[in-house]
Amino acid sequence: MIAFGVHLLWFGIAIATTVLVCEVLAPGPSYRLGVVTVAIVMAVNNASSPWTLSGRRFLEVVLGIVVALMISALPPKSGDNR
Repeated sequence: MIAFGVHLLWFGIAIATTVLVCEVLAPGPSYRLGVVTVAIVMAVNNASSPWTLSGRRFLEVVLGIVVALMISALPPKSGDNR
């Protein structure tokens, strides 16, 4: 079995493939989200158990949701209402 890992060459190949597939299937800026998703998936260390990985991913998502809710609860800046 070939372990791809987080080597820079495989990362570049995955990003390039994602950009090409997104450009062919969905014209527009969809490649941005695809590239970020590939980067997140490839950055995960696969050495630990699936339960540990899923637990960490769950906590990361929860943290992102909490931060997004906190930022959206902030009042808008006054004086610049364009």
